[in-house]
Amino acid sequence: MASDAQPFAVGAALLAGLIVGSFLNVVAYRVPRGRSINRPRSACPACNTTLTWWENVPVASWLLLHGRCRTCRAPISLRYPAVELGTGVAFAWVTWASHVSLASVGYCLLAATMIAIALIETGGARPPFGVAVVGTVLGLMAFGLAALWSGDARAFLGPLVGVAIGAVLLLVGRLVGQHAVDRADEDRSGPGFSWLLVAGCWFGGLPLAPLVAGGLTAAAGCMLVLSFEWSLARQRVGTLGGGASTTSMARTAGLTALLPVVVGVAMVVALGGQA
Repeated sequence: MASDAQPFAVGAALLAGLIVGSFLNVVAYRVPRGRSINRPRSACPACNTTLTWWENVPVASWLLLHGRCRTCRAPISLRYPAVELGTGVAFAWVTWASHVSLASVGYCLLAATMIAIALIETGGARPPFGVAVVGTVLGLMAFGLAALWSGDARAFLGPLVGVAIGAVLLLVGRLVGQHAVDRADEDRSGPGFSWLLVAGCWFGGLPLAPLVAGGLTAAAGCMLVLSFEWSLARQRVGTLGGGASTTSMARTAGLTALLPVVVGVAMVVALGGQA
């Protein structure tokens, strides 16, 4: 893309990220509770007052309301604007690093999926497998369009191979992790391995250096999640308590889902945006 249009595209990506971040907050809150992400409209969890449109403007509404509900004055978690702003910055950063191409859309979709998975896991719930599948499929579609547009099949084949590798790691992780869970009652509040699909798609489209870094990151993430599964099984077998420590470990493991995003973007930028 022409250099004079790049600032506009990056700004548009930032705006889109703010909006998507607001949606991810809804996903992270409602999906683990089995609620629809479409209906009903957002409401204050303290007084159940339905929010107006101007109370749902990303970041700005939180600032204008001074972080409190307009009706009951209950505090609004800082997590909401933080997720919105973080997603916006991630979209802008990825768009700039990938030279504002169709591949940028794919990376933004994958980043949003990874953030959603991390938010759900840090809340102590296991993300539905469909979240990773939908995000990965949409990412692959974007990379496929990028390959058709550029005439370079590697733009699609790389992420596709990465997804295949991620699927194998996911299967191995689940088999090993299930061995620990089988020793106790199955607990679905712990972290899963679905993020490996998204990470595989993310790193599959990058050059060799970030691909190696991504592999090491995925391995570290697997070890962290597996250690959680074993610890969880031991807790459930040996004691009826441990709820606080279990939640703490779930939040720690949930942050693992963000590692591929951080490492991937950093490596792309370090290589001068050669994605």
